[in-house]
Amino acid sequence: MAAALRTIAVTGARGMVGRHVEAALTRAGIGCVAVDRSRWDLRRWASDDELDAILSHCDAVIHAGAAVPSPGHPVSAQDILDANVRACFCLGDWARKRGKALLFVSGATVYASLGKLGITEADPTTTRPESGLYGLSKFLGEQLLDCLSGQGLKLCALRPSSIYGAGMPETRMVAAMLGKARRGEAIQLKPPVADRINFIHAADVAEAAVAALTSGALGIFNLAGPDTVSIAELAQACVEVAAYGSVVLPDGEAGRGSLKYQLDNSKASAAFGFAPRVGLMEGLKRSLAGVL
Repeated sequence: MAAALRTIAVTGARGMVGRHVEAALTRAGIGCVAVDRSRWDLRRWASDDELDAILSHCDAVIHAGAAVPSPGHPVSAQDILDANVRACFCLGDWARKRGKALLFVSGATVYASLGKLGITEADPTTTRPESGLYGLSKFLGEQLLDCLSGQGLKLCALRPSSIYGAGMPETRMVAAMLGKARRGEAIQLKPPVADRINFIHAADVAEAAVAALTSGALGIFNLAGPDTVSIAELAQACVEVAAYGSVVLPDGEAGRGSLKYQLDNSKASAAFGFAPRVGLMEGLKRSLAGVL
């Protein structure tokens, strides 16, 4: 068991995951220092003195901040590499020097075979992820932090499946579907609609992050949600939750579709009692209502 944590800093505090982490810390009775762009823009290298001014009174740091491109909202390669890679080293090196625990919210995008059933933390990773430069930046961030862990950094890295929740950018798939359904519009699907994806609610990721830190867990851990659904099933669920809209399927599609993000949670379960609690329908309702 780790020493009691009184205050934890959270980078990316105004993002989807960061907002849920702050809520989870509040529920756990742990103080939170919300680090948003006004306090530290991750695209800018911060000196140890600057980070001391922001983070020195914190017992640990949850690094949830990242530059995340989405449809219609591209992010430059420079911003992705600065915010997602260079900032990892900057923060990790500071935490190592100060003896602070660091939890990094990475992603399942680092795995080489996303369609495998029961992906474990020991499965191969890749420098050529399906998600392109963003996925590569998560891989590189992990590698830099792993290097620092060999030098004494107390590191825990989480690899969640596909995250959704309140505060998700409106152009991302789940938010876009919910938005159309809420407006009473038709959700026009394009192939492949039979692909099955594991979704995890941001609240489950946040609770896992808090549990991992408070238990003193170190290493890499998968996080998968309780539901794996097809894109067509997701769209229909959004319509049901919103009680508006409709789903229009493409003509002539057949087949079972591929799997994605079928992660094995057993290591996280054993280390800090992780078990996903927010099912898809509840998660969509919370997302629609803006509940963290």
